Amino acid sequence: MATFSVPRDDPGFATHSNSELVKLIERLSGTSATTASFGTEAPYYNQLGAETVVFGPGENSSALLMFWFR
Repeated sequence: MATFSVPRDDPGFATHSNSELVKLIERLSGTSATTASFGTEAPYYNQLGAETVVFGPGENSSALLMFWFR
């Protein structure tokens, strides 16, 4: 029988696509908002009442790899 451990199990969250924050980031970045599936602290800020988005450079496939920022 195989066993595994879950090192992280963050809850999900959603910020409405019509929020001013989402629209501002879309306008400034020239990119449309989309969803992502990975661990982040964002749901915890969201639970505290903060309008929350996750925004960063690059593709998820290269996230947290050495020299991802190049």
